[in-house]
Amino acid sequence: MNSAPIGIFDSGLGGLTILRSLEKKFPNESFIYLGDTARVPYGNKSAQTIINYSKQIGEFLTNHNVKLIIVACNTSSALALNVMQNYFSIPVFGVIEPAVLYVENKFPKSNSIAVIGTRGTIESKAYSNQFKKIGSTKNIIEKACPLFVPIIEEGLSSELIINEIINYYLNDLRKLNINQFILGCTHYPILKFALKNFLGDNAELITSELALSNILEKFMIEQNMFSNKKQSETSFYITDMPQKFLELGSRFFGSNLCNVKYISNF
Repeated sequence: MNSAPIGIFDSGLGGLTILRSLEKKFPNESFIYLGDTARVPYGNKSAQTIINYSKQIGEFLTNHNVKLIIVACNTSSALALNVMQNYFSIPVFGVIEPAVLYVENKFPKSNSIAVIGTRGTIESKAYSNQFKKIGSTKNIIEKACPLFVPIIEEGLSSELIINEIINYYLNDLRKLNINQFILGCTHYPILKFALKNFLGDNAELITSELALSNILEKFMIEQNMFSNKKQSETSFYITDMPQKFLELGSRFFGSNLCNVKYISNF
């Protein structure tokens, strides 16, 4: 047994969708979440910058004695996961491999899969490379949607503007008659309703929460890493303290955020 907390980080709000799913799956586990709100978005930054940010956050989490780290950011998973797995002595999980394995097993007859994500994730070819790694013959069509994260982090609520941005990025994809779309950014589920309306009733929008939690459960059983505490605790750390983090965070997390701390040494 291991009662140490699980560390999770993201560039901002998006990883809260992962945290929410894991809290439901593992009610006895404690979590430490870090949202790098001072440096969001990650998607338009260089690979080395993302690696530096990710290692820095990993150091923060390991200094808080977490038993494993979840990189709940697709851009960091695409560009920094391998570096972190080699750098840190504790297990480090990303969000791309679970989503790819889920799609390959769930939709074996689908010939084409679309992936939408940040510029950093898409340009890295992380998803198409992961499909190739597992021997998949699916045609992976990847599309960068760099404005999605900023409009989400800003809490933009205008349906007209959101729909225009979605149309700008995805109109060509909609014409290809693809039914499975991987939301390759943990921010994107907040746009799920608008995306579904745009892409049509046959579109299946796939996120990584369920697949990740199942992989993590199997690993923790094998390694006997579950907490035996009867009471769990979740702590939130952010690198900037905008009021909108508390307001928008509740939409991602499904409830009010408590125990939020600001860290200034980033």
